[in-house]
Amino acid sequence: MREFSVIASRLSAFIAGGVTLIMCSYLIFQSTENLVPALFVIIFFGLPPLIFGGHGVITWSLKPSREAKLYATGRRIETQLQQVAIDNEFGDDTNPYRIITQYRDLLTNRVYVFVSDKVWFDPTPFLSGRSVAVFVNPSNFNSYVMDISFLPSEPE
Repeated sequence: MREFSVIASRLSAFIAGGVTLIMCSYLIFQSTENLVPALFVIIFFGLPPLIFGGHGVITWSLKPSREAKLYATGRRIETQLQQVAIDNEFGDDTNPYRIITQYRDLLTNRVYVFVSDKVWFDPTPFLSGRSVAVFVNPSNFNSYVMDISFLPSEPE
């Protein structure tokens, strides 16, 4: 749930910034009746936040359906735990953990590394001596979802 609030706040701020800049451009145009400064602000400062923010919203909203499809039709493989790492993406003291596992495909002799979604507590005590299931697209191992449903929803 925390991941949702962080992503939503960042994307909404990005989109709000784009809308604000476009509105400022309209005011510039109204006050000067010169289209060039207004178009400059809109094209270079207003549209990029809207485009990238909108792309983020669309990509983020499609993730659950992609994961559901992988759970239903993907190939289940058992992976071995490599490490539990702290994700320093946020740069403050509220950093999530990531579970990192690997799988060796005996047919192709390739090793694949998989990284979990963010986990907001240390999952190490729940991982000792167990393999972790990963559902992969058989034709593209880069499309996967790690099954961490065995973890409690809140730390104990």
